[in-house]
Amino acid sequence: MEKVELDYQSPTATRGGLAKTAMILGTVGFITSFFLVGIVPGIAAIFVGLIAARRIQSQPCIYYGLGFARAGVWLGVTSCLVPMGIVVLLPATCGCHEISNRSACGANMRGIMQSMYVYAADNGDAYPLLPYASYRITNSGTLAATVPAPNANEAIKSMYVGGAAQDGSVLASVWLLVLKNYTSPKQYLCRDDPFVNGKTHSELTSGASGWHINFQGPDQISYAFAYPYAPDGKPGAWWKNTTDSSLPLACDMPPLNGTGKPARNVSPGAFPADLHSWNSPNHRGDGQNVGFADGHAEFARRPDIGQDNDNIFTTSGIKGVSEFGGTQPAKAPINIQTDKPPFDVVMVPARDLDTGGI
Repeated sequence: MEKVELDYQSPTATRGGLAKTAMILGTVGFITSFFLVGIVPGIAAIFVGLIAARRIQSQPCIYYGLGFARAGVWLGVTSCLVPMGIVVLLPATCGCHEISNRSACGANMRGIMQSMYVYAADNGDAYPLLPYASYRITNSGTLAATVPAPNANEAIKSMYVGGAAQDGSVLASVWLLVLKNYTSPKQYLCRDDPFVNGKTHSELTSGASGWHINFQGPDQISYAFAYPYAPDGKPGAWWKNTTDSSLPLACDMPPLNGTGKPARNVSPGAFPADLHSWNSPNHRGDGQNVGFADGHAEFARRPDIGQDNDNIFTTSGIKGVSEFGGTQPAKAPINIQTDKPPFDVVMVPARDLDTGGI
């Protein structure tokens, strides 16, 4: 009997477009999820992938691509989870960045204070100081001037000429640390200070025509220093490395009274409900790094960190003090106890939060 072979073909799945579409949507969603826009294609991939998988499982002779469909579903789920994870973790990441900047600022402050201490050890226990001039707003700030000199020592000599423009300037006095190579000008820039601009070391130190004799502008200084002169024009007893370790001598730049939005009040009549309105604009108003006489620095959440809880941004009314006129606009005269602790220090200059000037 002749053997007859049956002539037929097995059914072949011919429709896999829906599964492929799910795979493509999932891939697009995953890639765009890192830009926080992948949720829409991700959700579409999940629905299309589930529909495709159901059809393939119920009619395998017609539909194919179950792996594509499942991959599309998983990529879609991932596309939805990635943006949510970024949203959750972003504040923590920003917080780490802020803590890093705060630590770098604290390192700057410690370096400056330790350099001042070393300078004093080399100069009769006195911190760097130029000749006295009666207090005024201009001599507490910066001075865009360059002295044509062959070296830094010649520039320093020019700063001690009688009646020089930098007389009485706290910042010009601190600038001596830069000219004598105790510090780098970069140490005076806080990463979180919104008003500073980055410049190179050489640009900060000198210009084409000679050496700078002060910080050249308010965008090149982030810190303030304790006003160093007693009412009689002599260096205050607090401006020496023999003072108590609890005495603050430098800090992040204070805000100028009455500027900013909301307006700052550096000497509130009562403890402010929002400390951000009281603190330095550096570090988003969370507080300020403060440098102390023994060379250490710490981050303070409020400015009343001086001796006897002195507000280092202004005066505290300690009894038995001497007065002299002139300080931040709209503020009372600076009161300073000149002979012994507790000293009522006041940090200068202060930052105008409306203009960025000091």
